[in-house]
Amino acid sequence: MRNRLFTRNGLLATRLVSAAAVAICAAVSTVDARPRTESIGPEAVVGGISRDDRVHEQFILSGELSEVMPEGAKLNPISVALTAQDLADLAAPTGSGEPMQIGVVKQIVPSLKVTRGKFDEGVTRVAADGSTVWAVTVTSPDAVAIRVHFTDFSLPAGVKLYFYNAEGEVDGPYTGAGRNNNGDFWTRSISSNTGVIQLRYRQGTPAADVSKIAFTVSELAHIRLRDNPGAGGGGIASHDTWPCSNNSSCLVDANCTSGTPAEAAKDAVAKMEWIVGPSVFTCTGGLLADTVPATQIPYFMTANHCTSSSISNLETWFNYTTDSCNGVCPHNILTGGAPPSDTIGFTVLASSSNTDFSFGTLDQAAPAGAVFLGWNTTPVAFTNNLPLHRISNANFGPQVYSQADVDTGSGVCGGFPRGNFIYSSTNTGDTMGGSSGSP
Repeated sequence: MRNRLFTRNGLLATRLVSAAAVAICAAVSTVDARPRTESIGPEAVVGGISRDDRVHEQFILSGELSEVMPEGAKLNPISVALTAQDLADLAAPTGSGEPMQIGVVKQIVPSLKVTRGKFDEGVTRVAADGSTVWAVTVTSPDAVAIRVHFTDFSLPAGVKLYFYNAEGEVDGPYTGAGRNNNGDFWTRSISSNTGVIQLRYRQGTPAADVSKIAFTVSELAHIRLRDNPGAGGGGIASHDTWPCSNNSSCLVDANCTSGTPAEAAKDAVAKMEWIVGPSVFTCTGGLLADTVPATQIPYFMTANHCTSSSISNLETWFNYTTDSCNGVCPHNILTGGAPPSDTIGFTVLASSSNTDFSFGTLDQAAPAGAVFLGWNTTPVAFTNNLPLHRISNANFGPQVYSQADVDTGSGVCGGFPRGNFIYSSTNTGDTMGGSSGSP
């Protein structure tokens, strides 16, 4: 498939330029060229939590939580269903210059409120070790993943809260004033339509401390199933072999390529998912190396039209791929039954709508096995036929590869001057909604 695209000029990562979603005029992320040429090499992440460690940690926690779950906690769940309008909104095509919407935020009515240690919903039990355990189940039919929003969150010392599912994914523990330390946060995604909120405090906790337990669960984020045209558009949670459901046939599975200049990007690129207002969105971003060899600041870049501000609920999913070349396509969150390496939170340090970039740091360390991409400040918008290579998470699915050449002879789109943007002609593969911001 050959079409004409343009990308923002600026940072190059082993000749990779931050690119945006598919369109005849596709805006992408980058940083304005510096007055002098500078070049930084790629760097492998030192330390970080490995995927195997994460899986082991969740396996142990899941077993412990399930063992003490109060009997009956899964009965009469709090159910949050989508309306016909919600479904129509999710089915609508992504507008030009907008991130792809993959979910909706729904109010929980009435809100689940816990004040002064009084649990009016859910079930409470005393575990064998004398600790008190409270749990309630929430569900959103047909979701492939859900998240819940806590406000007014305040737990005294020794009290822990978790959010988990039957498949073994665990988010937590949350303590004190929560992850953001202000009583207001979204949980991580769990890849099922049903999750358990579970709280525990040890035997002998003073009644005065118990009376300080307080939080409100006010909203649920429903992340939709990927469309499956072959099944009448109803969507499926687990996909067959490549191409994944609703993917363009010209997309190239990144697991089918090797030896290209984009190889390092496979370990640097992450699928992004975040919540703003009533919607859940997706884009792609990538890690960039800092300029000091002795440090590893988790610098991360994406497109300004994805996000221009810091977002504490933004999740990144690294190494989100098929299981083999043209192999099985993953669930929205899980790959092969285990979570990919992920982080949560993104702090923007600089951004511009003029060149459509957002540059900042991940709020957590980059995972083990990841790579910080090298880069240089050489401008290339006027270097005809220069090859550009890209890895992106198109259509909020597994990584795809595409290759294009700089095209200085093409016409320009109104408001997007060559120089600030790189116009190119695609030779191999392509991108889709969700590719925005990819190196």
